Amino acid sequence: MSSKAVTLLFETAKKTGKFEELRLAVANTIVLAVGPKTKDVLEKENVKVAHMPDRYSSVGIGEVFTKLNAVGKKVIVPRSGASTPFLKELLEKIGLHVIELYLYDVCAFRDTSQWNEFRQLFSQNKVDGIIFTSVSSVQAFFEIMQKDYEQNKLVGMLEKTTVISIGPFTADELKKLHVKNVIADVHTISGSFDALVKAFSLARAI
Repeated sequence: MSSKAVTLLFETAKKTGKFEELRLAVANTIVLAVGPKTKDVLEKENVKVAHMPDRYSSVGIGEVFTKLNAVGKKVIVPRSGASTPFLKELLEKIGLHVIELYLYDVCAFRDTSQWNEFRQLFSQNKVDGIIFTSVSSVQAFFEIMQKDYEQNKLVGMLEKTTVISIGPFTADELKKLHVKNVIADVHTISGSFDALVKAFSLARAI
């Protein structure tokens, strides 16, 4: 489901001497990429990507499988342990047998000294925009920043900046924390930057 999952899958296969076995297995299956970045990483490993959804999200993946009429087929999803169960549940409703392969987990970085400049700018209301690229990035942000601020105070400060979410699941996580946000039309990092630029332009026009 992500370029990182692809990278880890192939790196692990190479380290354990299973690369050729993996390469042959992938060559004999239909490969879907959730978005262009994942597709690029797969193609660098000489993997032919058969399908990529118009919407770069779990919903988009579900739409592709629906069009393929893949009822009864087995699907393996390499992904993060922090992923939501939505995709698995969606594909099972379509009639697929889903195996999730958790390759890595996500946690907040322990050495937060690199946040010092951000903390200073944020405390002075000098951060104009923040982009959240995953549910786990929202959770990590709050875990780190709540060392400095109570949650209500932090949410209040976020109201003074433009918050962009890469997609609906990230937006839902922000909404749970009462953070207003704008969902990027295209669920990629590039699409999120476009959404931020658009939000800035609209704000200047008011």
